[in-house]
Amino acid sequence: MSAIVDYLSVTFRPTGDPRVFLQSILGLFLGDALAASVQDTGHGRFGYAHCLEIPGLGLCMYGGNAGTVHISLTGTGCAAVRDWDLIADTIEEQAAKITRIDLAHDDFEGTHPVQWCRDQYHDGGFDPSRGPAPKARYISDEGSGSGCTFYTGSRASFQLRAYEKGKQLGDPSSPWVRYEGEWHADNHRELTPDMIRNPGQYLAGKYPCLAWINPAEQSAVRTVIAIGKATVEKTLDHARKQAGRALHMALRLTGGDLGAVFEWLHVPELPKRCLALLAAVDLSDTDRPPAFWRHAHPSDRAAFHQALRAPLLA
Repeated sequence: MSAIVDYLSVTFRPTGDPRVFLQSILGLFLGDALAASVQDTGHGRFGYAHCLEIPGLGLCMYGGNAGTVHISLTGTGCAAVRDWDLIADTIEEQAAKITRIDLAHDDFEGTHPVQWCRDQYHDGGFDPSRGPAPKARYISDEGSGSGCTFYTGSRASFQLRAYEKGKQLGDPSSPWVRYEGEWHADNHRELTPDMIRNPGQYLAGKYPCLAWINPAEQSAVRTVIAIGKATVEKTLDHARKQAGRALHMALRLTGGDLGAVFEWLHVPELPKRCLALLAAVDLSDTDRPPAFWRHAHPSDRAAFHQALRAPLLA
């Protein structure tokens, strides 16, 4: 596979109790444990009376809009999906409507950098077979190392983003560039389940200059490794900055009694940003692990476990 699904919004039209239907669909998407973790936000959204949060992974809504229910999964939520083919089949069987889908390819070595996109744009690489060229814009980090971004198209229908993902995640020397296409359905455009089955084909086929994407290999587990490692590093760095001196003070006041300090400071809950990550990569369901895990090479699986622990062992 040469691309991954990185965001998905789907509207269903259930025939029975919408809340029961949602639980059933979420079970198919994410597994029963995550389906049971939804929390009522206490308010509606997008014309729906009820909005439920799948903690850190997405939202689902019901009550209104002609009796439909709506599910949106973030990039982390998509990493938790158990079986993409099953989801595509379910959308077809239920005659559901995909309202938004993002497809992404990670160029980890940076063989097609952001500047390459700018050059291609001016050389006609983004020109369609007919009609005017899409509008484009470029955001520079002015050498700060936080990452540059190239945009073309419009979010109202289709937009391509090429950005320095590794730098965005905090590594100013990273060559990693992500190509991300965002599609929205409208009255003239239907987003089909085939986009879920063949994401690389659709992303590569959007512009002539992106043809290199489809033969390329996309390692979903490598993406999860990189994002997971950066998330853990950021969380620990934030904790060190916020509590490091307080911890030192507490150790001095207790004569170095680490056990007492730990008992006082320890909160047996996960940070929200890590809660979503660890939920997405929960491998305890051996019958239905996340899709990225089932297709991972054994060496990638070993690297995954090492990467999440690496910030603690550095």
